[in-house]
Amino acid sequence: MAATTLVNRDLEIGREILAALTKAGISVNVAFWAYVPQISEWQLFIATSLVDSKGPKAAYDQVLRTLHNAGMDPEHPWRRIFLRSPKDAVLKTLEDRTSYS
Repeated sequence: MAATTLVNRDLEIGREILAALTKAGISVNVAFWAYVPQISEWQLFIATSLVDSKGPKAAYDQVLRTLHNAGMDPEHPWRRIFLRSPKDAVLKTLEDRTSYS
């Protein structure tokens, strides 16, 4: 089955999410959309040091509260946001593959 295309609205949502997090002082090391074929859906992965400093649950609480306070609830797909540590092995591999020296 062919992958669905990442649409402009998803890209816009990602930019809005990152802007809200930046405005709130939440550091984001890297963020990207990844297609998950098992569920035929694009998901937004965000690497933030909050996962390391506060733990995953508290990091999600803070990020979702920040997005809620920014008025982003009605149209943003919270279930499609995944927080990761910047030390996550998969993210490190992606970073190593895309770094230019």
